[in-house]
Amino acid sequence: METPDPRAPDPSEEVLRRERVRLLEEARPRPLHPAPIMARAAAFVIDGAFVLLGMMALVGVDALVLKGNTPGLVVSVLGSAVLACFLLLPELRWGTTPGKSFLRLGVAAADGTRPGKGALAVRFLVRYPIALALTTEKDPNVVDMVFFALQALAIAGGFLCYFFARGRTLSDLLTRTRVVYRLPGGGPRVP
Repeated sequence: METPDPRAPDPSEEVLRRERVRLLEEARPRPLHPAPIMARAAAFVIDGAFVLLGMMALVGVDALVLKGNTPGLVVSVLGSAVLACFLLLPELRWGTTPGKSFLRLGVAAADGTRPGKGALAVRFLVRYPIALALTTEKDPNVVDMVFFALQALAIAGGFLCYFFARGRTLSDLLTRTRVVYRLPGGGPRVP
């Protein structure tokens, strides 16, 4: 029986070394390639189409199955859930929305790493305050108008901040994130 060479590296040590190198490589800050405003706008439109299809499905189910008898509060909560399903959950899981993914964009922290879930949730609420629009029975029109006004301000504020904050919107500034191109090898790895 042959004895192992004492100078040969231990295979388990080599595996550990490779794992350490991989972890350090993932933690290394990456150069960021910020997405231009037109790419972000196109992603917004694509995401809006997904949300619109989800809302249409919700209204269709209400009309066909429930005969339109669903209370307004339930419809609002379900509408907010549709918004969260298409825009918040994909960002939490993969760091991108359907529109951003289609355009190879993703959300990265300022240093190029993956942002935390709390930052992504705050980012969602800053961009889409209408997701909180749970109507009340007292005067739903006033509540809806307030949230639609907040949504318009969020869009306008994000657009204006983009030009004064070097390509970062209001939600980017508040959460220390940015939308970047997901480039193989050169850009941030947003799993």
